[in-house]
Amino acid sequence: MGESEKKPQPFPPPLEPDEEEDEEPTSSLPDPVVEREAQKALEEIEQEIDEEHPTRRVPEHLPSGPQKTFVDKAWDAQVKVENRLKRIGHGRYGRVIKMARKPEPEEFQKASQITGIGIAILGAMGFAIFLLMTWIMGLLNVK
Repeated sequence: MGESEKKPQPFPPPLEPDEEEDEEPTSSLPDPVVEREAQKALEEIEQEIDEEHPTRRVPEHLPSGPQKTFVDKAWDAQVKVENRLKRIGHGRYGRVIKMARKPEPEEFQKASQITGIGIAILGAMGFAIFLLMTWIMGLLNVK
């Protein structure tokens, strides 16, 4: 290769920070319009979630407020439980739950052995500390 040919660099050189980048982006729309658009987008997202994961709805004829009967309260509790269960697998731990599987007998045996050894070590350490403290208290004649 001649000197006139340049080798491509593996990474582009770092960019110099611009002073303008530190400023927060501003919208040309008035605040009420931005709020309304954001609210509309949230409602659309909630509607899509409801369509993808339908839940049992409380019948519309049920009364609300202090005159609720036991059955009405049971319906409310049922809806709350179903809504909580609906979110399982969609939150922070959803990927972990989806990847979880039943261990093979060999894996389970190894994990059980390691856990048992750990419990035995912690128990032995606790017992050694107990003996040491008993010995120190005996030296100091403290009851």
